[in-house]
Formats: sequence, structure tokens, C-alpha cells
Amino acid sequence: MSFLNASKAVIGLTLAIAAGLAYAQIEYEEGTHYVLLPVPLETESKGKIEVTEYFSYTCIHCFRFEPIVSSWRRGLPDDVMFTRTPALWNEVFETYGKSYYTVEALGVLEKVHIHLFNLIQQKQPKDVQVIALALAEYGVDPVDFARMYASFQVDRKLSKARARGQAYAKAYFSAFEKGIGVPIMVVNGKYLISSATAGGNAEMIPVAEHLIELERAKVTPAE
Repeated sequence: MSFLNASKAVIGLTLAIAAGLAYAQIEYEEGTHYVLLPVPLETESKGKIEVTEYFSYTCIHCFRFEPIVSSWRRGLPDDVMFTRTPALWNEVFETYGKSYYTVEALGVLEKVHIHLFNLIQQKQPKDVQVIALALAEYGVDPVDFARMYASFQVDRKLSKARARGQAYAKAYFSAFEKGIGVPIMVVNGKYLISSATAGGNAEMIPVAEHLIELERAKVTPAE
């Protein structure tokens, strides 16, 4: 290694350590970095700490956040479960949210999630048949998609998502007197983090990690 490259490596390591120390010194505060929901929401991951991303396929910020949060979730410990809740703010959003729960129920969500994002970001289809035919390219049978899309199972998921979204919006408005946006992260149905409270989309993740530790401490007996 040349002296120049060695110097660059030392400088890079020093900056990384400094950034890590700065991160370690941050004290996250309720009402500033995150919002406490007045009534905790029921989680679906019993026995685990649940982290939910509230998102929309139409949202460019969610689209840009996707590779960041996907990379982060792959390294989550066994006691943490990652889930998503689609925003259902109008009829078109409901079509996209219902499509999300349809592919989840079919067991192909992780395979086609990014393709749904690309399709909706680029073409914004309003007809569910267009979505079904587009997903056929990735191995999703359009007939299976249509049957599951119309199922009670998916409608039930949609109803729960609608209730969660309303609770998120109410808590956010109560705290800041402004409408909620996406993406949002919610930890264990109790703590809501936005890019505005955290200081950016990527900055939501260390706040979420802090809140995960708070929740873990509540169930882990002190030694």
C-alpha cells in the first residue's frame, strides 16, 4: 500500500470513528425525534419487536428509501420483525395497497415488491388488470392474482391497514398540527418516526434502533 493510500485509509477510519462517536452521543427525545402513539396499536408479530414501514408505491421518497431499509432489515436480529403498511389515502392508493396485500397473500411479495414499485413509479396504472398482467412477467398468475385480490383475506388486511394509517395520522397531527407523509417508521405499535422528526429518511433508522433497544430492555431482565 502506498503512503497516499495508507493516509487515506487512516483518515477514512478516523472519520468513521468520529461519526460513530457522534451517533453514540445522540439522545433521542419523545416529541422531537419520534412521537408516542397515545394508544399502542396491536402488533402482528407476537413475541417480537415489530418495526413497520408506512409507505406508498406512489411516493418517490419511499422508492428511494427502499434500498436503504431493505439492506437494514436483512441484518435485523431474531427478536425483531419488519413489516409494511401501505398508505390508503384515496381510491388509487387503495388499489395499490390491495395489490400489496394480494402478492403478500400469494407468497410472492419479496419477489415482486420492487417490480410493483417500478411499475407504479413509472406508469401509475389505475386499472388492477394492468397490474395483474404486468406481474405475470414475474411469474404471478393473473387468475390467481384476481381471485386473491377479491378475497376476504385481503379485504381484512386492508381494513387493518386503514385503521393503522388513521391512528398514525391522528398521532402525528396531535403532535405537530400538520398532515402525515410517508415514509414513516413505527416501532412496536408505540413510536412513530418521520423523516421530519429524524432529520431525513436514512436518519429514521438509528432512531428506530434506539427505540428497539428501549423495547428490548422492557422484556430483558437485568443481570
